[in-house]
Amino acid sequence: MDGGDMNRDRDRVRLLSNRIERSELKPGDHIYTWRIAYSYAHHGIYVGDNKVIHFTGGKVTKLLPSRFHPASAYCQACAEIKRQHESPANGGSAKEADIRDSSHGAGVCITCLDCFVHNRGHLYLYAYEVSTKFFLGKMHGTCTMARADPPEKVLHRAFYLLKHGYVKYDLFKHNCEDFSIYCKTELVIQIYIAGLSNQIQGKISHAMYMAADNSIMSHIMSEIDRYKSDIGVRKDATRVPVEKLLKAYEQKSACIVGCLGRAYVDH
Repeated sequence: MDGGDMNRDRDRVRLLSNRIERSELKPGDHIYTWRIAYSYAHHGIYVGDNKVIHFTGGKVTKLLPSRFHPASAYCQACAEIKRQHESPANGGSAKEADIRDSSHGAGVCITCLDCFVHNRGHLYLYAYEVSTKFFLGKMHGTCTMARADPPEKVLHRAFYLLKHGYVKYDLFKHNCEDFSIYCKTELVIQIYIAGLSNQIQGKISHAMYMAADNSIMSHIMSEIDRYKSDIGVRKDATRVPVEKLLKAYEQKSACIVGCLGRAYVDH
């Protein structure tokens, strides 16, 4: 984006709140909505026409329930969205019965905005390319110092992963925030070929330091850890095109398995 473009995500949020109205949403926005008394947030990419592509663990994650709709079946709007994107007429393979009766499960999905926010939640805009001062002043999991790509690239990645799939949901390595950050930046962390969302990193660092010593210095050290883990400043973050992402995961997994096998034999 142009450095003088006042439509950047960071210029659309305030220090005290990232809340955004539906009328302000733009395709390619990384949005989130809070769950269970603001204990954690669910993230996704807004793709226009009241639709969101997001990554969910379904029933897999018991620590943080990620089911995003109270009903077991798709709402009428989501059924139509699913039909549009998965019907044979549009290149998909889903049967009408599957489209009509299927429940929201794990993986990358596209749903209506109402289901994404549980019909009653508020929407918030995840800010990119924020200053260090702004980053440290915000709650973890609400912004990053990383630079976002143009909306057309963000949408391409989101729809590509919707069609071709993503990795298995993992709360600590591959969660909804990691998915959304990847769509916005094309960045992954080399050592794992994975993300580490600021929401999770912030909670881990805070818990570790507070358990050791609930002091001002512990708070400071926790924030330093959170700063150093942000994908916008990490030295081990690299760009991986979406067309090569799944292959990179497969190669990394095969390498890890091979290394573990050799270590066992050597032992």
